[in-house]
Amino acid sequence: AQFDVAAHAQTRFPLDGAHVATACRACHREDTAGGARAFRGVETACRACHDDPHAGRFDAARLPSELGGRTGCARCHDTNAFRDVSWSADDHRIWTGYELVGKHADASCASCHGAPFADAPRDCASCHEDVHRGQFREHGRTDCTRCHEASKTFHDLAFDHTRDTRFRLDDNHARLACSDCHVQRPTRTGELVVRYRPLGRECRDCHATER
Repeated sequence: AQFDVAAHAQTRFPLDGAHVATACRACHREDTAGGARAFRGVETACRACHDDPHAGRFDAARLPSELGGRTGCARCHDTNAFRDVSWSADDHRIWTGYELVGKHADASCASCHGAPFADAPRDCASCHEDVHRGQFREHGRTDCTRCHEASKTFHDLAFDHTRDTRFRLDDNHARLACSDCHVQRPTRTGELVVRYRPLGRECRDCHATER
């Protein structure tokens, strides 16, 4: 008798992807007691044949057990190769509550989560250098999105000087370059960093007194 892929499709485990080229004996192993191969009652879960490199991290009750009708490893992977991940930016939002937008949507999983896979912190400074050296840290955290467009690059600013500071720019000040007021100052370690805050708001803080 010949049991081909079409016949296998009538079982609880249709063959597709890399499984099509897998030898029968790789899954249907010999029964150590009688020497016959087991064909009924074979475990169909991925972990029956494959190690879980995530050590059960994705089985946590707080995570969705199904995504778009996919369960188990298929929530993220297909059967062609484990390295092929079928996640979308929206899946990431559903799983983590952290929406991937802009440059984050283009980043590889390992860029943030490493290998083996681990939870990633959500604050910018955990992955990106804080070039302001803590000037904008509040309650132990720096929210870069107060000034920068998270969906674009750090060079794209959402900052409005009049709205976001206590120093309204009048016509004369609005014509100045940022670097005219925000100059490099040494930190406690002697490192030169552009000073944004605290910064004086009185005329005499920037202008010499005329005599």
